[in-house]
Amino acid sequence: MRPADLLTDERLARIERVVAGRTRSLTVVLEEVHDPHNHSAVLRTAECFGVQDVHVVEGPRSPFHTAKLVARGADKWVDVHRSRDVVATIRRLQGEGFRVLASRLDGASTPLHDLPHGEKLALVFGNESVGVSPEAIAACDGSFVVPMFGFTQSLNISVAVAVSLSWLTLHRAREKGGLPGDLPAAEARELEERFSFQAVRQRRRIFGHKKPPPELLAQLRGEEEDG
Repeated sequence: MRPADLLTDERLARIERVVAGRTRSLTVVLEEVHDPHNHSAVLRTAECFGVQDVHVVEGPRSPFHTAKLVARGADKWVDVHRSRDVVATIRRLQGEGFRVLASRLDGASTPLHDLPHGEKLALVFGNESVGVSPEAIAACDGSFVVPMFGFTQSLNISVAVAVSLSWLTLHRAREKGGLPGDLPAAEARELEERFSFQAVRQRRRIFGHKKPPPELLAQLRGEEEDG
């Protein structure tokens, strides 16, 4: 039995629309964020704007935790990549073709609205007290800033992420004629299979596990090709 067989046509159509809006060419890096509410709010924002990957760099006093009431299930649909080395994370993203930019209140930082929409971007946000670390700033390709016009020249990290992703994804959607999604066909199909599995209620009781193992996804792809 395929997970899709247990879903309504409306639910399957919703999954297809969501995947059509997914992007892996825009991502967020959180460096040693302390508050689980901020972790969760960022995941929720990323999911809402179609950003599939979020990178979380943990520290001794900043383990990754989610607040379920804040995340509202977003952690179920977004891929969280955990690390303990921010420079290694930045170098890996650069190796994958990302331009990595640190969020920084600095006169030399590029305003958010001047960032290019057509290239792979990774935005690094630091923790609530000190921001992005000097080591991370040195490893990045540059920095950006969310323009502000009031007396208070700072935003909560989750709000800064929300403003940044909203601006960038909406402009990408406008350029693409409706949706910011840019996944290759094979990746989109795999994500549809994953989401279909995760959308099944009581999937642990039916399939014996809560998350789809790689062998199940390979089996589903094989059945689809045979069909």
